[in-house]
Amino acid sequence: MTALHPQNQRKDTIAVDINLTSKQRLQFRRNYYAFWEYQPLDGAVGKRQSTSTGPTRRTPVDYVWTLRPTLVNETLATFSLDRVYIPVDAAHFLDRTKGAVQGPGYFGLNYPYIFPTGKLLPNRIPTVNTANFSGLSGGPYPSHSRDRSMTYPTV
Repeated sequence: MTALHPQNQRKDTIAVDINLTSKQRLQFRRNYYAFWEYQPLDGAVGKRQSTSTGPTRRTPVDYVWTLRPTLVNETLATFSLDRVYIPVDAAHFLDRTKGAVQGPGYFGLNYPYIFPTGKLLPNRIPTVNTANFSGLSGGPYPSHSRDRSMTYPTV
């Protein structure tokens, strides 16, 4: 089974370097990375689709001061914001109650969940691993994450 796996990535960088004096330098960077990816055959047997998107921003500021030819002080501060979104194509998601053919009247899995409430996709296929078989996974998605981080090392 084959399918297209389109990706779109963009990486932008803005850089500003300022020589404050002959012994002091200030550097500023702004990095922006955005991506989009469609995985039509996500999972072991290709029964579900997923899309990943996410912008990432990083802003480092670096200050270097040469005190003597053998002594340099450097301070670097970085702020980062990472966001990743992994939604699912709910309209085309494999419904476990309709079976492999995905039609009415075909054999499917009809069992209750241990925790039945709060499911975004209530008929998601289970994750099954069997010896001598590639496996089947409904996946953990949809998912998202967002993280901010700051660093202040001084050398």
